[in-house]
Amino acid sequence: MEIFVNEFIKQIVGIVIGLTSFYFLTIHRHKVDIEIMKKDLEKLRSDLNNIENDIRKEIGVIQKRLDSHSRKNDEIITLINELKMEMIKQLGSVATSMAKISSDVENINSTIAIFDDGIRSKKKKKG
Repeated sequence: MEIFVNEFIKQIVGIVIGLTSFYFLTIHRHKVDIEIMKKDLEKLRSDLNNIENDIRKEIGVIQKRLDSHSRKNDEIITLINELKMEMIKQLGSVATSMAKISSDVENINSTIAIFDDGIRSKKKKKG
């Protein structure tokens, strides 16, 4: 019976040693996996930061372009408004000139009418 007990104890010790080894190997594998994951996570964070920086740069470039276009649009609108004002002035000047010409034509017509009346009167007196 003593042999049986010794054999049984050896088997139990073997099982315990096997399970302990398996447990430590599993823990070691998990530690290695965790270290690999930590490194991957740091790489991903670094990549994400680089991507964020690139996006910020692109947004800055786009914002500058939009600001430039906005300033150009404002300049164009200002120029158009200035041209409108100049056209209104020119049209006002043309209207004034046309009114003066019309007045001058009426004066000439009036003078011609008076001259014609004078000539008719002279003809009637002679006749």
